[in-house]
Amino acid sequence: MSRRPRILLLADRPGWAYDRAARALADVLQDACEPVVRYVVDRPDLAREPFDLLHVFFWGETSHEAAVADPRRVVKEISSHRWLEPPYGPLDPLGVATTWLRRAATWTCTSRRLHALFRAYGACHWTPNGFDPTAFHARGRRRDGPLRIGWAGNAGDPVKGLDEVLRPAAAGRVELVVADGSLAPDDMGAWYRDLDVLCVASRHEGEPLTLIEAMACGCVPLATDVGIVPELVEPGRDGLVVGRSAEAFAAAFAEVLAAPEGVRAAGRRNAERLARTRTWDHVAPHWQRAWQAALALAEGDPTTRVAVPEPRDAVTGEAAAMHERNLGVAVGQWPERSRIAAELLGALPVERGGGVVDLGCGRQPLRDLLPPDTPYDPVDRLRRGDDTLVLDLAP
Repeated sequence: MSRRPRILLLADRPGWAYDRAARALADVLQDACEPVVRYVVDRPDLAREPFDLLHVFFWGETSHEAAVADPRRVVKEISSHRWLEPPYGPLDPLGVATTWLRRAATWTCTSRRLHALFRAYGACHWTPNGFDPTAFHARGRRRDGPLRIGWAGNAGDPVKGLDEVLRPAAAGRVELVVADGSLAPDDMGAWYRDLDVLCVASRHEGEPLTLIEAMACGCVPLATDVGIVPELVEPGRDGLVVGRSAEAFAAAFAEVLAAPEGVRAAGRRNAERLARTRTWDHVAPHWQRAWQAALALAEGDPTTRVAVPEPRDAVTGEAAAMHERNLGVAVGQWPERSRIAAELLGALPVERGGGVVDLGCGRQPLRDLLPPDTPYDPVDRLRRGDDTLVLDLAP
């Protein structure tokens, strides 16, 4: 393709999180492609609009499907776990893939956690979100006196845990400062810079963006183990990972209040680290590579069948039982067992260039815990991805 590919970015509405991401990507990647932002609320006529690729920011969006028949031209983004609850679920990743993602040949995930869940089912790419360093930064930050603790998000969303967890934890102990969505996006940077600690008490999250923005402004997070928290927070150094209960957050409040200088020093380190690693300039190459792969697929032989997950009712008998045991989101022991396995591998005297063969790889949680240059060969009874060696070792 000699000209710049025209990529249509379909966000939900102006000013919201998807729109901010779309506009940031359009700005950073405008030399590599011709990005155009459109909004679902405006009901754009996609059948009359020329584009090479359509990036749909919400995996549950279907308004475009009547106008775009070829799944090769569609990318769907998975940036939330809303499939765990009504009105979309409860579903597991296989159910999401077969219900909501079948009409998109390429998927992107904004957290490594989501990527690990979905990459066994299709052409899936890790595309982390970034932040605008002109809006979210620690310049001019001057904090002293008692620590200031806050929370930002949709106050009416029970998944977020504001009323269920944080307000009971703070009652009679600390003042919890809340940004409930009434502040304009342009004012959020100043709001974060007036905090020392940001709380995340969600039941599940794709990211959240508030974590990235607050840490970029010099905050220390107290967060449940959701979304990108393991990617950004080393407990005890960058912040605290907290159990999802009022009692656990009350204990975390007491811990940070006892060490205000240490908290502020950690906040300064967080701002410096994110400015070096997580701006849109830093993460945009991941998006560019995902779109390039999708464009290559879209420009290929139109008669080639696109691999899509089988519907749930097509997976039967013993294979269905294997899916339920090994791929369900409720199998909580596997990440911990993979962490232990990675630590054991790190302690072994492996020669330079040595690799790992993962027998019974499942969703391959071990893969993300290994050093990035480690050769990794996934082996399983069922196909978990394009590089899986399918091998049944059962007698």
